[in-house]
Amino acid sequence: MAGYTSPRNMIDLQKGFGMVDPNTVRNNALRDMLWQIGQGAGWNPIFVVNACDAATPVGTASTSPWTESNSATFDASSAAVDNRVATNVLVLTATLACDDTQYVENRYISGGSKPSLNPDTGIYGENWEDTDYIGFWMSALAASGFDTAGEMKFALVNVPSTGVEVVGTKINLPAAVNAVHQRVELDISGEKRDNVVAVRFYCSQLTAAQGIEVDAMIRYKFGNGKGPVQGPCVLLPIASGQSVERGDILQINPAQVAGITCQQEAAVAVNTVGICVVGGTGVAAGTVLAGVQVGGFANVRVNAATVAGEGLIWQSDHATYGHMLEGVTTGVEQQALAKGLEAAGGQYDDIAAFIGQATKFIS
Repeated sequence: MAGYTSPRNMIDLQKGFGMVDPNTVRNNALRDMLWQIGQGAGWNPIFVVNACDAATPVGTASTSPWTESNSATFDASSAAVDNRVATNVLVLTATLACDDTQYVENRYISGGSKPSLNPDTGIYGENWEDTDYIGFWMSALAASGFDTAGEMKFALVNVPSTGVEVVGTKINLPAAVNAVHQRVELDISGEKRDNVVAVRFYCSQLTAAQGIEVDAMIRYKFGNGKGPVQGPCVLLPIASGQSVERGDILQINPAQVAGITCQQEAAVAVNTVGICVVGGTGVAAGTVLAGVQVGGFANVRVNAATVAGEGLIWQSDHATYGHMLEGVTTGVEQQALAKGLEAAGGQYDDIAAFIGQATKFIS
């Protein structure tokens, strides 16, 4: 998980009982140990931030209004098209050229209502220190809508005990893809978030009439690159010299030298173990561990149209398409990494899947 460092000895654990480890290189020891136990068991705190179902208030908390810093330049609206969840999506449009100062903001960040009084600070807001990631659905409004990473950015607004609002780091969103629904996951573990009062989208798109669609914003502790971890994880040593990142699909090192180690999967294989949640670079001693989700539910990206209930296997053209899955070809026998729980709307869609090894799978 983001920012996690294992406690090195019992003294570290003792410091965790109501005390913060004075060594700032490490986090609170007992707390992190409990987080790691929770991750292994598949426990993950997940909270709705905003449904993104309406852009302006109409009298009920569930509408979650968005406000604009400059309504003539960067606009928020809603549309009943391309929705991934519920009935509408939030549409963010650069009506004119933007210079990274225009933003849209929402202070209804507690599942459709404003946060209540925070007992830790004495002012309204929410403590998000149990959250490392923000996730939501995103799709381009047109073929060229925010199709370069960083043209749209995300930021938290935090209010410390001084009562002065502080805007956090502007985190780049990836490139949006037209007519494709993809999960965006942003790491906020390095942000001040002890009293969050708002979320913002900033626009740095220099071309007018560009737009994206955003839907169903949530926050959570453990992520696998495309959404919250909702299943058990195991720790596996990373093969020496191998670098693995969150979202990678991992396999057991075929050589299995000096015990079982894991690495990126490079082709269709029968030794796939799951999706990387905690990454790193392997060393000869095998002491660097990767967290791997080996079961449960996840969003996965598919390289071709899939059928609900179909087995999903590793995309064979790894060099071109990266870490994606594809449906089992009819009549072809393979070991499936996961079962697709819905049909993909198009190529490169993220879809819901159930991770679990099948001994054999024939489409």
